Amino acid sequence: MNTEINNLKNIRVDTEEIMAEIRKEIQEKGYNEQLLHFREIDLCTDIAQQDCYDMESFENHVANLNSMYHITTEHERSGNVIKRFIQRIVGKLIRFYIEPIVAEQVKYNIEVTQTMNQVRLYHLQSQQDMDELNESQRAATYDMTRKIQMLEKELDEIRRNHK
Repeated sequence: MNTEINNLKNIRVDTEEIMAEIRKEIQEKGYNEQLLHFREIDLCTDIAQQDCYDMESFENHVANLNSMYHITTEHERSGNVIKRFIQRIVGKLIRFYIEPIVAEQVKYNIEVTQTMNQVRLYHLQSQQDMDELNESQRAATYDMTRKIQMLEKELDEIRRNHK
């Protein structure tokens, strides 16, 4: 860290150049000075619009939950040496506040992920149980149909014999 500070002392900071970079980035990204109101923000409402169950979609969502439930405050810093140094300092200054929030969010994410995994397993087990029940009911229906046919034949024979 001392070498970085020594390197920073030797670097001449051109604030006009940095501001020009920031202005260029703002212009490229199309930012403007007007604040957005909540009603102007596009919300993805397709999530609530699903009107039927889709097993493949459910499986994909559960897989996504399993792969991204853990979040962290660490990320790769970008920009020049000065930007990275400032990012690191700011990160250290707010870490005491952010890390407990992130830890609570991770706990929540774990609970949601485990719950959805249990829902998935319950669904799969229920489907398997329904398939087994369906098969046993088909077999019972087939047996009853055969018995009814045999009884109808016996009844027809009894009727013929009594005439």
